[in-house]
Amino acid sequence: MAGVNSIPISFPAFLSQIFLKSGSDFIPIDALFRQDADTHLSFLSGNDVLYLETSTDDWYRIAKEPTNVTWVGANEEMNTQVYLPTEPASPVGCADQYQFCNTGIKGNGRCGPLSSLRDALAGAPLLFNTSYAEFSTYEAESEPGLLLAYFGNVFFSFDITVESILGQLGGHGLLSHRTLSAAYQESMAARFHANIMAFIGTAVGPTDDSLFSLRTDYATPKSNKLCNSRKIRSTAYGSFSLFGLFFILIFGMVLALISYLLQLVSEFLCKRKGYKAFAHLEWTTNGALQLQRLAHEEIGMGTWKKCLDTIPATRKGELLGSLDTTDLEHPVHRPCIQKVAATLDKAQSFGETDTLNTQASGTVSPSAANQLPPEERTSREEQALKPILRKEKSLSSNSHKT
Repeated sequence: MAGVNSIPISFPAFLSQIFLKSGSDFIPIDALFRQDADTHLSFLSGNDVLYLETSTDDWYRIAKEPTNVTWVGANEEMNTQVYLPTEPASPVGCADQYQFCNTGIKGNGRCGPLSSLRDALAGAPLLFNTSYAEFSTYEAESEPGLLLAYFGNVFFSFDITVESILGQLGGHGLLSHRTLSAAYQESMAARFHANIMAFIGTAVGPTDDSLFSLRTDYATPKSNKLCNSRKIRSTAYGSFSLFGLFFILIFGMVLALISYLLQLVSEFLCKRKGYKAFAHLEWTTNGALQLQRLAHEEIGMGTWKKCLDTIPATRKGELLGSLDTTDLEHPVHRPCIQKVAATLDKAQSFGETDTLNTQASGTVSPSAANQLPPEERTSREEQALKPILRKEKSLSSNSHKT
C-alpha cells in the first residue's frame, strides 16, 4: 500500500471489553467486525498535498482529472497541472491476527488459535505446560511457561502493533513521505513498483544475459574460504601467534642437540685423528663429574677409571672422601677411613670423639696416599678398618656395662 505525506489518525477497536475503556468507543459494522482478529481504522488526511500524477490507490483517493493551479510571483505567474485528493480524510481498515506455537511439540497440535492478540495469548499457555493465570502474573514454574511469559511480555511492554506504529510515527511512517518535495508528491505508483521490482531483481537476478558477466558469484570456493575465515572478537577466547612458540621450541631443541653432539664429535676427532687433543682433554676434565673425581683422587680416595668420559667410575665397594666442616669458612675433603681410625683409636668414650675429631682433622694428611700403588693402598685401607671395628665393639661393650 503506497503512502502520502499525511497525518494518520488511528482509532483502535478491540473486541475485548477491557480495552474499550482505554481505547475508542468505536464499534465496527458487521462487514468489518471479525471474531478472529483485532480490527482498527486509520484515516489519511491530504493536508493540501499536490500530486504530480494520478493514482488508483484506494486509500489516497486521488482525482482522475488534473486541476490547474496558478502560482503568482512578484514578476510572473505560472500555471501547473496537479491532482488533488477527493476526500479530506480517507479511512483504511486493518485486521491483526496472532498465533503462538511450541516447536518442541511434534505433530499438528503444537500451535494455538490464530486470532486476536488476547485470544491467541489465552489459548497458548496450555501448549507450554502452564495456565493463563500463571502466565498473566509471571508465576509460571515450567521452563516452556517461563519462555512464553518472557516472549509474550513484549506485546504488552512495547507498542509493536500497526496502529501503535502509525500513532507514534505519523506521516513519517509512510514510504511516500520520502518522495515529498515541498508540497509536491511524486508518482507513488512508479515508486512502489520500482521498490517491488528491486526486491524481485535481487532475488532472481537480471533478465538481460549480457549483465551476468558483471555479476559477482559468492558461491565460489574462494568466496567460501573468505567467508569461513572471518574472525570475531570475543572475550571467551585468546588469540596468539604460534610462530614464537614453535621458534623457541625448535631453536631450543637444535641448541640441545648441538650441545650433545659437539662433545661426541670432538672426542671422535681427538681419538681418531688427534685433533686438538689438549683442548678436548681440558674440556672433558672440566666437567662437573670429572672435577669431583679430581677432588676425591687428590686425597687418595678411590681407584678411578673412565677418566676421559662424561661420567667417571670407581671400583665396586670403594669409599669416597667426606666433607670436613671443622672450619665452616673453609670446608675441605678428608679421607674418611684414616680420619675415623685416628679419632677412634684415641677416644675413651663416645663423648670424646667430637673433641678428638677436631684435633685429628688438622693432623691427618693424605698427600702420601697418592704415592702408593692401588693394591697397597687398598690393603692399608682394610688394615685401617680393623681397629675401627674393634674400637667400636669395645666402646659398645663398655657402654652396656655402665
